[in-house]
Amino acid sequence: MLIASFSSAYSQLSVGMHLGASNKNTIAGLHSQYQFKNRFTAGLNMTAHTDNSNPVFIQSRFGFTLGNPKKGFSVQPYTGYSYYIQNFEQKNYGGHFTTGVQFCYQLSTITMLYSDINVPSPHYLMFSIGLAGKLTHKK
Repeated sequence: MLIASFSSAYSQLSVGMHLGASNKNTIAGLHSQYQFKNRFTAGLNMTAHTDNSNPVFIQSRFGFTLGNPKKGFSVQPYTGYSYYIQNFEQKNYGGHFTTGVQFCYQLSTITMLYSDINVPSPHYLMFSIGLAGKLTHKK
């Protein structure tokens, strides 16, 4: 019922997975995004380092799509809030504003290839590439 209500209000809902690297180590994560009919985007992203010494980032992202998102290449600059969790026992967690840009290429009507450059906190820079699928789509 929730997805049905979103599909009537949004132009598309997409979910994907990504792999990449930060300036510290290898990363992997999940990405979800709503794109409104006016090209405004709102999303949630979770990216974790594959080692046990660097943090996991949970991000809210708000941006705008430039280009041709329906068939071809598009760019999505964004900003948002990034919360990191590194170690609860040592109380190493907190938040920062995040910025970045996501590059998308529409492979088919439901599949997108995306690449992301993200600055989740002052000491981290992340590069990732992933695949996303559209769950809902309005023309």
